[in-house]
Amino acid sequence: LRPRPGAAGPVAPLAAVVALALGSFAPLSSGAPPQGDHDWARDAVRAGEIRPLAEILERLGREFHGQVVEIELERDDDRIAYEIELLTTAGHVIGFAYDARTGVLLAAKGEGLDQARRQASLRS
Repeated sequence: LRPRPGAAGPVAPLAAVVALALGSFAPLSSGAPPQGDHDWARDAVRAGEIRPLAEILERLGREFHGQVVEIELERDDDRIAYEIELLTTAGHVIGFAYDARTGVLLAAKGEGLDQARRQASLRS
């Protein structure tokens, strides 16, 4: 998911759009396997296998300032992770990896990470 260049706005509206889009698909009516990654992700969220993207984006938005510029759902042999890139107000790109099953932040790196952190999350 990539917003148009120059688009501004907080994380929450993107989360709402993604949640709405994922929820708007009709369930698969046949027993056939999913046709693509979007189908797989939607079915995995419905089955409780992974956390909804909207939940992850809400958590990210509570902890960091910036605009989401890229989201990927990566599946490895033993791990499923949301990989998210955030553009900070200072123009830095920070990469985040969240465990898709638990919602736990696995990694965050990039220049300006401390400056992008919201003050409330410094106290926790």
